[in-house]
Amino acid sequence: MIFIDAGYFTNHWLENQSKKEKENFNFEEFSKYIGGRNAFPQLDTVRLIRTYYYDGLVDPRKTDQYNKQRLFHRYLNYSFSNYEVRTGLIVDQGTDIQKGVDSLLAIDMINKAYTNQFDVAILVAGDLDHLPVVRTVKDNGKEVYGAYYPESYSQDLINEFDAKFVLTPQISNLQLSNPWYDNYVKTQKN
Repeated sequence: MIFIDAGYFTNHWLENQSKKEKENFNFEEFSKYIGGRNAFPQLDTVRLIRTYYYDGLVDPRKTDQYNKQRLFHRYLNYSFSNYEVRTGLIVDQGTDIQKGVDSLLAIDMINKAYTNQFDVAILVAGDLDHLPVVRTVKDNGKEVYGAYYPESYSQDLINEFDAKFVLTPQISNLQLSNPWYDNYVKTQKN
């Protein structure tokens, strides 16, 4: 299973991409890439079950942003059979801050570990906040692999991962043709 901290992912990857690159980014291929031998050669016998994408919901009063985000979440949920979006909140405290997202990710990851839903978890995150959940999951006999950005990570968290993968610009090769996105967006706008 893959657990993606969307705030971390978007702040360090998608925010540095053009609109066209964002639209062409193939999330399913990204999951297959980091959930397979390309990123972690030791995963040759592990089956990717699901990718969980944890994000904070924009305040509905910010209509344009809220609608775009909801459209994007629907796109992830309905275009890929193995994607599931989980949401917390975004609170405006001068800058937008996610609330409850890391807790939701931690609860899900620990629950799924204790109920034996996976042997290996892949966490796309770099924040020190995730260190307790990684330790708890490992204490339950599971492995936790980490994918993170070289410019933003906690060394303590990275040291705790059983295997590591640095997310680099070379992953832009995953910006494959993604006609479903265009069709979905056009359909939803009409």
